[in-house]
Amino acid sequence: QLKNNANGDKWNNIVVIYNGNTIAKNLSIANNSWKVVVNDQKAGTEVLDVINDGNVSIEALSVMVLYDEKV
Repeated sequence: QLKNNANGDKWNNIVVIYNGNTIAKNLSIANNSWKVVVNDQKAGTEVLDVINDGNVSIEALSVMVLYDEKV
């Protein structure tokens, strides 16, 4: 996890999750408003999804990148 605007941009905290398992996995993270920019289908800087409850499902053999913004 990169914290506190490490790059000086609007992404406050960045979480990178790698699932090396052959099945999807669920993970609990801090209960913030997380914006997903990388999932098993697409990668970039465009927001693909928003997770507000702290529960993340990561597809098998994939990476997920999420960020929150400083309030």
